[in-house]
Amino acid sequence: MGLIGNWFVDLALVRTAIGSEFRFGEEKGVYHFGVYGHFDCALFSIHDYLRDMQREIVGSDLREFVLRRFFPYYPNDTNPNEYQKRFTDLVDNIWDYVVVVLVKFENLGFPQAVDSFMKDLDTDAFVFIGSGYADMVLIQGGHADSGNTLSTLLTSTTQFRETSATKMINTTSYPMISYQNIYKNKAFVKLKGTVKPTISIQCMPACENKVCKSIDDAGFPSDYQINHIYGTSDLSISWPMDIDFHKFAQALTAWRNPANTFVINSVTTLQSSIRKSAYN
Repeated sequence: MGLIGNWFVDLALVRTAIGSEFRFGEEKGVYHFGVYGHFDCALFSIHDYLRDMQREIVGSDLREFVLRRFFPYYPNDTNPNEYQKRFTDLVDNIWDYVVVVLVKFENLGFPQAVDSFMKDLDTDAFVFIGSGYADMVLIQGGHADSGNTLSTLLTSTTQFRETSATKMINTTSYPMISYQNIYKNKAFVKLKGTVKPTISIQCMPACENKVCKSIDDAGFPSDYQINHIYGTSDLSISWPMDIDFHKFAQALTAWRNPANTFVINSVTTLQSSIRKSAYN
């Protein structure tokens, strides 16, 4: 049986007005990431800073703010102080991209479910215990020089979902990109590998043509297709095959510009193809 650490990680998942992901100021001990999915950015902290930041960023730019708290879970022979220092150093200085996975288990007693899961876990992810929404949290990161691309991390996420399916009832994945290491200095070339993205866009009525022109002007990799959506979103953009990650991330950042006032919000989803052999 493992040990639960006496420190914690706060994770704030934030949805903002378009182009406002990083408008709130930098705070010591708070680490910013851009998020692909329902949310636009994430804030990590191992201290109780985020509750104060919530009051700071509440305003017209904030659409949604969800705060989660996680406690580290590690084998008995782990040094808690070294574990905390290693995690903090990686988040603060090393990781260019991160995948956070929230896991809910079947009706197995805690901590037996986590211990059973960790025996089969073939990854170097940090393991945390959730408080409320998730039973377990996996946080795994990589950087440009490691050869461990975001695509690699997403493949790892798929693999542990498949190998541990009998133990889980639900997972939620959040791919993230470091603000400090990537966005702040526009170092998008560090984002190696390829991705297969889809962008869903909600825009003001009769502004679809403006959105299409803004997409054309942003420099996205070519061969994309724009479709009308009949639902809560109005348009979708997709690519028939994988595209260079750094080109896509750079164009998406340029496009999510407050000057595009006709765009209400957008959600970018990263996908991977399922080979027929996987389910035949």
